[in-house]
Order: sequence, then C-alpha cells, then structure tokens
Amino acid sequence: MEKNLDLVKNDQASVEIAKAEAGKVAVIDYTDKTVLANPPAFTLPENDTFNAILAEIIKAYNALAWKLPLAADLSLMAEQLNANVRENYKQIRCAEIAIAFSFGIRKEYGEFMGLSLITFEMFIKGYLNSRHRAELAKSLPSPDLKKEPTPVEKFKTAAGNAMETFLAYQANRDVTVVAPVVYRFLMKIKIIQYDDDAKQTFLNQAVIDVVKDLNMQKTMTTNRDLYNTINKILQTPSKIEDKAILQAQRLGLYAFFDSVMAFDIDLQELINEKRLKLFPYGN
Repeated sequence: MEKNLDLVKNDQASVEIAKAEAGKVAVIDYTDKTVLANPPAFTLPENDTFNAILAEIIKAYNALAWKLPLAADLSLMAEQLNANVRENYKQIRCAEIAIAFSFGIRKEYGEFMGLSLITFEMFIKGYLNSRHRAELAKSLPSPDLKKEPTPVEKFKTAAGNAMETFLAYQANRDVTVVAPVVYRFLMKIKIIQYDDDAKQTFLNQAVIDVVKDLNMQKTMTTNRDLYNTINKILQTPSKIEDKAILQAQRLGLYAFFDSVMAFDIDLQELINEKRLKLFPYGN
C-alpha cells in the first residue's frame, strides 16, 4: 500500500480545516471561570492541540486583517508552537490559547512587530502571568483526587488507540502524529518485533526523510523566523536525530500495518491475546 511518508501533515488539508474552524463565529467568554476545569492542553491528543492552535493562529491573522502565510508555513508554525506548549506550558488549557491570542493581538502583553512563533509564545507567557489568569485560578475548586487508571484500563486505552490508528491508515488517512505512540505500544507488548538491522534501516531512511523535508520547507517558506528555525535544526545533529527517531517509528509502524493488511492478519485478535497473557484475571 503506497503511503505518503512526509513528516509534516498534509499542510493544505490541515489549514483548510483550520480555516473552517477559524471562520466560525465564536464569542470568547473572558469571565468563564470553568475554563481551568478543563484538562491541560498537553494531556490531550497531539493532533487535537495542533488543530486548535492552527485555528487560533489563523483567527489572529484574520482579526488583524493580515495576509495569511503559506499553508506550509502555517502548519510548521502550529507544529512548533504545539510542541512548545506541550513541553513548556503544561498549565495552559486549549480554551485559554484563544484568550491569550485575543488579548495578545490587542497588545495587552506589549508591542509586537508581526505574528511569529516568538510572538505567539509571548502571548501565552503574558497570559499565564496576567492578573486575569491569576483571578481565574482563584476560582478553581479543590482538586478531586482522581483515581489512577489501572494497568488494564491503560492497556485498553492504548489498544483502542492502536486499532483506531490502524483503521485510519487502512483508509489512507493521516496518522503522522499518533504513529510513534502506537509503534511504542505495539513494541512494548511485543506484537511488533524488529531486529537491530531492521531498526537501523528505518532510522537511516528516517534521517533522509527529515533532511529532505526540512530543506523543502526552507525552500518554500517566506517567513524569516521559520527559515532561521529550520536552518538551526539542520545544523544541529541532535535535533535531526530527535526527529529521525520519531520518523523511524512511523516507518516501522507503517511497514507493520502493511504486513497486517498483506497477510490479512487480525490485529484486534493479536492485541486481545496479548491482553489475556498480561492480565489473565482482567485486573
């Protein structure tokens, strides 16, 4: 089964979906004290936060009546901001990103010359340190001590995610974001079993994919900040390696899924068998 193995999502499709979301009329309720009752953005699926951030970036451009960058630039900016939010701003909720950007473009957090990754991070930092956010935090009820999911519950969640991803791949839909997570789960329970040579082959191809993709983005972008960011990544072996490891996991998963389809293997049955071996008593 032929599959597009590019690292970046289908930029144009992602942006068109985000434009549709951004075009919906939505009044931001700045006084909504329940916003912090939502789970932090970093706990949500990466694709969900990516789509939310991409839509808010487009809304910011529209609100300022500024010309939208190219789809590839928008997608890369959203991908980078998504990664930074999940890594560095773990306290922010998805709904708060809209508030942060709304205040930010009104210069509540200082002057800005244009909209870039740095600008949007400035909006988020400004919001998180604002009096408005501090007042919202005061309204939070005492946290309920949520019960930690049992190992069986965690397995079922991961297994469900794996099957959804397989069905999406089978339908030729994009699974770029979730593929590494599913790969690691199936490796952990030993449904996927590659030897070192196979893993190295995937990694070698992944490095080629990463460098090719970044060079293509660098050639296409008209955004100076993004150009410099891509250049910095290309000149930093550790950053290339980080991206290549994720891409190698994608390639490994795609190859496994292709085998499952080619040999008509019942993946659900394989997962069920592993579950029964790991949790014979169901707890």
